[in-house]
Amino acid sequence: MLRLILGILAGLVAAVITVMIVEMIGHMIFPPPAGVHVSDPEQLAAIMSEIPLGAKIAVLVAWAIGIVVGGLVAILVSKRNWTAWVVGLAVLAMGAVTMMMIPHPFWMMVATPLITVLAVVLTVRLFGTKAA
Repeated sequence: MLRLILGILAGLVAAVITVMIVEMIGHMIFPPPAGVHVSDPEQLAAIMSEIPLGAKIAVLVAWAIGIVVGGLVAILVSKRNWTAWVVGLAVLAMGAVTMMMIPHPFWMMVATPLITVLAVVLTVRLFGTKAA
């Protein structure tokens, strides 16, 4: 039981750190307009229509990579494949909260759960344990 809890917690931490790093890289490639703080939801909501498509795709890529890395860590620590789903659903929930705080295009709202499922399935297929 301790291994399961630690696996899920380690996976969540790995996912969040990975998402933050990949999003920072995305901000370097697609910098926000001058004077806009990416940590301020109100400022982001005000400029959402101005954000380039590549920057929006970078966010989805960050979430997908976070799910893969976090799911991998969860599987390695817990020795259970289903822990990757817990991590994926947690990242999906965080994405949903973000989308409620900052209006996102409809296509991103549709793509997010699809990308979540694909990322978890990929993680389990590539890194899942046979015994799990």
